Amino acid sequence: YLSRTHRWILVMQTDIFDHCTDRLKYAIIDAKSLAQRRGDHSVWPEHLFLSIAHNGCASAVFDELGLSLAGLQEEFAAELRSGGSETVEPELDEKSLAVLERAQEFAQSLRHSFLGDEHLIWGLVEVPSHISLFLRSRGLTSAAIREKVLHLLGPGIN
Repeated sequence: YLSRTHRWILVMQTDIFDHCTDRLKYAIIDAKSLAQRRGDHSVWPEHLFLSIAHNGCASAVFDELGLSLAGLQEEFAAELRSGGSETVEPELDEKSLAVLERAQEFAQSLRHSFLGDEHLIWGLVEVPSHISLFLRSRGLTSAAIREKVLHLLGPGIN
């Protein structure tokens, strides 16, 4: 069994992080910053979701599905629980790491050589968490995300 820190180090040193788009790297950094500002001890999938607000591909996928990303974020931000002290440097929790792993699997299934925020959306819906329930309750499904990502980017883009 690897601790969260060790798994995150492995993620940072493996293909997952190496193949992340700059937008996704910044989203992960933003999620850590959001968690720290809120005093949360871990970065949850919810932080990852809230961090993709200004990313073009994620917004385009939501737009294609007829959902307002900004509206969803505002609605969900009100539900997000809070920790306490801002002094803790949060690490990705097991579910957030699983979201990144599932996002990578999705990217690979599409023969994409990169990992972007559009893949992250799929991981957020696939990994059971509060945010996946929230998104699914609004009609967001893995199949719909796959269809829209293929429509926007096509298969096998390098």
